[in-house]
Amino acid sequence: MIFQELILRNFGPYRDRQIINLLPQSEPNRRPIILVGGLNGGGKTTLLDAVRLVLYGQRAQCSTRGKLAYHDFLNQSRNRQAGDQATTLKLRFQLYLTYTTQPSEFHIQRT
Repeated sequence: MIFQELILRNFGPYRDRQIINLLPQSEPNRRPIILVGGLNGGGKTTLLDAVRLVLYGQRAQCSTRGKLAYHDFLNQSRNRQAGDQATTLKLRFQLYLTYTTQPSEFHIQRT
């Protein structure tokens, strides 16, 4: 699975629509990685939680969820300055299926 793009809208500290490109430029025979850095409270863990939520939904093991019910955790994760705007998480990725030679592209969205 190759993550290509994560789109956050009003999730955690990410207000409005934020697009994160997860597909680095790579050279032949190299295995590129992406490093995410920032100050404490800058939203690094929130990015990981967003990927988990998109992929696993209610079963996601998120860092700050603890014993919170899924609905309560989602309400807590909304950006406080978003007002009535919806919170959306979207992940675009490629996956090589066993019967194909080319990767298939998938989009998952949770609102």
